[in-house]
Parts: sequence; C-alpha cells; structure tokens
Amino acid sequence: MSSDPSKLDVLKGLKLQYIGNVLDMLTLGFGPLKRRISKVGPYKGQQQTVAKFRLHIQCPWRLDGPKTTITGRYDYFIYSGPGKEPKKWKNWDYNDFENSLLNKRLTTFLGNPPFWRTDWKHEKGSLIVAAVSETIFGDLKIRFTPKYTLRVFPHSTAGESWRFFEHDEHDVSPHYVFPPEKD
Repeated sequence: MSSDPSKLDVLKGLKLQYIGNVLDMLTLGFGPLKRRISKVGPYKGQQQTVAKFRLHIQCPWRLDGPKTTITGRYDYFIYSGPGKEPKKWKNWDYNDFENSLLNKRLTTFLGNPPFWRTDWKHEKGSLIVAAVSETIFGDLKIRFTPKYTLRVFPHSTAGESWRFFEHDEHDVSPHYVFPPEKD
C-alpha cells in the first residue's frame, strides 16, 4: 500500500454509520449524521439523514472479519431464498436485492433487517476506522476496530471504480474519484 497520505485519511477515528446500496453500488457513510433535503434521485425533495463523509464503490470489494469473509460484491447476484431459486433469478433484477446473499450476510452481520434501497445501521457495536491505505492502482483497505477490513480493488482501466466525498451545506464539495476524472 502507498505511504502517501490518502484523502480518505480523514476517516481515521470516525464511526461507520451505515452501509447501503443504490443498485449494485455499495454506499458507506462515516462520521457525524445530519438531516438534509435530497436534491437528486428517487428521494428528491425528501428529508434524509446522511453522514458527513460518503464512499461509493462500483468495483469489486470484500468485507473481511477476523477469521472469514463476511460478504463481497458478487453476493449481490447469488440467490439466498426463500425457497428454491426462481428461474427469473438468472436474469437478475436490482429489485430482487432482498433475496440476495449480500442482503442476508449484511443483515446477519449488522443486526437489523434492511429494506430495498435503505441503509443498514450497525447495531452490534461501533465499527470505528482504525486505518486507511490506498495504492496508486486505486486499491483501498479500510481497517475497522474490532478486526474488520473492507478491501476495494478496481478491476478495469475505464469507468469509475469508487468515489469519496464530504457532504457540505450545498452538496458541492469536491469528489475524490478513482480513476481520476479527466477534464
């Protein structure tokens, strides 16, 4: 991992407030929570609670515990019940997310039942960012106390892999994107 300071270093010492998703993009919120009115997307005009810092991940990722992997990106696409896998599962639809293995694994890990396009709040104790590292290739490693690690590993030379930003009063703070956006 790089020895250069990462723009994500501001996360050190902050609590992971929630994990959510928009389609197959993983969203994480860190730090203090605040209320705001959404200006875009399906919640436009509605009041939301958001964390000060957000990380949106659109590439492979994995959440590891002390002895095993808890879940990873591909678990979005694996059927996990109820009952036998329906034939339509092979033509996976984002609206089927509640029956995915990812949904099941995060619910078990985080302790409250998620609903489609809502956020999981970690109820089994706080996950605090202990360390953050980043490579020149965009790999991220976010270590949490106690003994959990989020690993992010871009797998393409084109398209956005992940984006980090701070929510400010007007939602206009700079975004740190990998790979860097070209002007």
